[in-house]
Amino acid sequence: MSQTDAPGVPGPGAPGRGVPTSIAELKAVAQPPEVRGRRNAEHWTADLYLRRVSPYLTWLFLHTRISANGVTGIMILVGWSTAAALLIPGIWGALFAVVLGQLQMLVDCCDGEVARWRGTSSPAGVFLDKVGHYSTEALIPLALGIRAAAYPLEFPADFLWTTIAALLALVIVLNKALNDMVHVARANAGLAKLADAKGESDPRGGLIATLRKAARFVPFHRLYHSVELTLIVFAAAVVGLFAGQPVVDRVVLSALLPLSILALGGTSSQSWRAAVSGPDPRVGVVVLTMGRRPEDLARGIRSVLDQTDVSTDVVVVGNGWNPATSDPALPAGVATVHLPENLGIPAGRNRGVPHVTGDVLFFLDDDAFLPHADFLARGCAMLAATPDLGLVQPRVVDPTGAVSPRRWIPRIRKGEATHSSDVFSCWEGAVLLPRAVFEAAGGWGDPYFYAHEGIELAWRVWNTGHRAWYAGDLEAGHPVIDPARHAEYFRLNARNRVWLAKRNLPWVLVPFYVGSWTAIQVLRWARKPKALRAWFGGWAAGWRENPGGRRPLTWKTVWRMTRAGRLPVV
Repeated sequence: MSQTDAPGVPGPGAPGRGVPTSIAELKAVAQPPEVRGRRNAEHWTADLYLRRVSPYLTWLFLHTRISANGVTGIMILVGWSTAAALLIPGIWGALFAVVLGQLQMLVDCCDGEVARWRGTSSPAGVFLDKVGHYSTEALIPLALGIRAAAYPLEFPADFLWTTIAALLALVIVLNKALNDMVHVARANAGLAKLADAKGESDPRGGLIATLRKAARFVPFHRLYHSVELTLIVFAAAVVGLFAGQPVVDRVVLSALLPLSILALGGTSSQSWRAAVSGPDPRVGVVVLTMGRRPEDLARGIRSVLDQTDVSTDVVVVGNGWNPATSDPALPAGVATVHLPENLGIPAGRNRGVPHVTGDVLFFLDDDAFLPHADFLARGCAMLAATPDLGLVQPRVVDPTGAVSPRRWIPRIRKGEATHSSDVFSCWEGAVLLPRAVFEAAGGWGDPYFYAHEGIELAWRVWNTGHRAWYAGDLEAGHPVIDPARHAEYFRLNARNRVWLAKRNLPWVLVPFYVGSWTAIQVLRWARKPKALRAWFGGWAAGWRENPGGRRPLTWKTVWRMTRAGRLPVV
């Protein structure tokens, strides 16, 4: 939430740019998607409301001669005033500090927005921003120590509380320094800047990770930020009205110190891992096509090659078409696989896997693409930060702005498309998963040809002990199309639904699963007798024909899926 958005790199604005003509124009330049979509640099208050308010204050700053660094200077003064407000005894000082703490974060949003509009981001701005946050977050616990000691100060008796406060300030500064040391160490070693993705800096194992997960609903590792500290002091002041002061302040101060030390342990561990992390992850990308959409294919491949902070190994699989004959020609370095016969979608994807390297696999349909260059880096960060994730499906958006169909959200209770959750099926057009999990799951189900292979893959990922995940904060592009456009849609939909049960479920669950979906389809297409006739033709074929082998889920997996929200009977 500062000029650290693009340190030392000119933003999309331009030096000498005039004042914006509208708030919408200002937002387009000062709040680009890569800023609003950050996971680590953005404070939760920014996402909650500050980024909605800040353009109006930025508008006022832009109508003055105050530079972006000048705005940062104002942020520093507001931060110091926040700590000073805590020296006012009683609840009013604490309330004043809360207001000033929010104001500091608001101004902190504005300095970066001014810099982006004017194109004046600089190392000086980064330095000043660090000064503001380091000093403010050290002064607040010192002021809390003086509150806990109470007026008038009596020494040496009150040394205890001021000493605890000084230790807390030291731990907070050290915690912040460790985070910054990661960037310094990687820059000095010539390594790439870490992607600002959710989970990028989360602990990945051990005691600290366990404690941090346990603290998900009481995130003590965040308590040393200025906003949280002022809110805690205010809460203590409210309680103190009834329980008495300075007792409550002393209890809070005594609790904050060990919690901050515990958080410091987590920061030390994750900072070390981040500092010594090796080269960018390598992703093997399989693009499936029949050669009928050359422009879409070129767009999808280009979006993969433009990915940052990862290395990619791309193969284009031609299902009944030779990609080597593509016109225009495929980019240099993109491998091709020619399947003389159309083997179907899942089999085509499987044929591409041996031709790419990388510990992570990404499957992309030829009419899908990646709108953001950090998609794969963020997806790989999710997989690395959460080892039990075995598959990630992104949120799918039509590039023309058409309303996305609800079927692209692979859960019964659809909810908001941006909401992430465990899932038990996946939209197959853009899927990311570790190669080891893909191989353990047996890959895509070759016999399906088309439809429902994503359900089986998700089930089998769960059967490996991992989870399938719908990432509402990752975005893939794909046009809205009618799946029923395929001539065999209704027949294969029904046949493959029966095959899903026969191939994957314990026998006792098979009739329940097929029966529930039969009832659903009858209700769904009751007014489409032609569709139902085709569907029941496929339904009968599903029972009659060999589904190509059986690999049932274990009862342990069934129980895990049920606990996670979906018993596999619907």
